[in-house]
Amino acid sequence: MIKRVAIPLLFLCAVALAAAPVPDGPALQIFKQWLDAFNSGDSARISAFWHKYGGDSGDDRTSGDLRMREMTGGMTIFKIEEDTGTHLVVLMKEGRGSYSESTLDLASTNPPIVARIMGHPVPPPASTGSAASSDEELAKSVQERVAVSDHLKTYFSEHPPRLDR
Repeated sequence: MIKRVAIPLLFLCAVALAAAPVPDGPALQIFKQWLDAFNSGDSARISAFWHKYGGDSGDDRTSGDLRMREMTGGMTIFKIEEDTGTHLVVLMKEGRGSYSESTLDLASTNPPIVARIMGHPVPPPASTGSAASSDEELAKSVQERVAVSDHLKTYFSEHPPRLDR
């Protein structure tokens, strides 16, 4: 009788544990805080984030984030592609409909310090069915990606990532 009850109970426990949400790693937690500040478009919130997690380069990054916010129209997490705790790669959907991939690396977790955060445009995921339906849409998409890519090159040439922390 105990076996009849114990085996299904063990099976249910295993299923419940497998379905339990995995807690966010440190990099994802920090990224979500950055994303909240970024999406707010509020320079004070963005600056506060960088002063807390960016070491001594907080002021430099705020203006770049504000420019990027204006270009993208904000972003939402579409898919977490990799999370090692200190390295995060996330597929983002931008407010203007494009997609980008963002990477965050932590220099340390205690205290958490962002070593670098960067992004670049990527094609939409195949499963969204958002392929360009005309040559004009394709040309517009390419022009938008080139503009974002040029902006990122300019930004990172003016604010190179500091890996010496």
